[in-house]
This record gives sequence, C-alpha cells and structure tokens, in this order.
Amino acid sequence: MVVDRKRPTGRNGPTGPTARPAGTASSKGSSATSEQEAALEYTLAAVMHLKSAAADKAAQVERLEHAISSQNGNGNGAAPAATHLLFVRTPDGYGLRLAVGEAPAPGAQVFVDGAAHVVAKLGPSPLPGDRRRCAYL
Repeated sequence: MVVDRKRPTGRNGPTGPTARPAGTASSKGSSATSEQEAALEYTLAAVMHLKSAAADKAAQVERLEHAISSQNGNGNGAAPAATHLLFVRTPDGYGLRLAVGEAPAPGAQVFVDGAAHVVAKLGPSPLPGDRRRCAYL
C-alpha cells in the first residue's frame, strides 16, 4: 500500500499554517540548513579520523606480522627448516629433544646422544600451542 505524504498544495504553492507570503525568507529553513551542514562537517571529520586510525592499525598489524615471521626464522623469505621433537627416555627421566627434518615414522630407528632408539609412535607435541610433531621413542 502506497501512502502519499505530500502536503496539499493550492494553485500558488503550499497552504496551511506553514505557508509563507511570497518573497519572505525563512529563518527556520536557513537554521536547519546550517545545522545540517554542521552535522555533515562533524560526520566528515569523524570519518577522516576513523580512516586515519584504520591506517595506523593496518601498519601496526604489518609490523607485528613481520616481527612474528622474523621470530619464526623466515624473515628473509626462505621457508623455515622443518623440525620435530623427540620424546626420549634418559637416565634422569624423560626429555624432549629438538630434531631437524620431518618426523620419523613409527618403527624407524633414531640415534640420540649416540644411542639407537626405535620410534614407538608419532603424535602431537606435548608443549601447549606447539604444532610440531613428536616422535615418542
């Protein structure tokens, strides 16, 4: 359903309590216009501020990503060397050792500190947040 909300007009323009005699300026109209201009200026200033803040945050994200990649060892563009962990029984108990290369398959023989060990299973790293594989010997 379409409703026409226009004010009724006569032959010479609007009629009713808001009608003005021809040739008179509306102080109410110019006041509303200046308020709209002020609101637009305020909105434009807010948009420009947000745009600047977004650019600052984007630069901060880029710096943080660069710092993370540098810590991971691939700041020079080269792929980081694949590493895995070895969960090894020692005379003092159990320990973790870092090894370079892909993790060995279960049943493979691995030498740690000059002693031969057999990989019993392959699983996730026991360290929280570590994505590397761990060979349990």
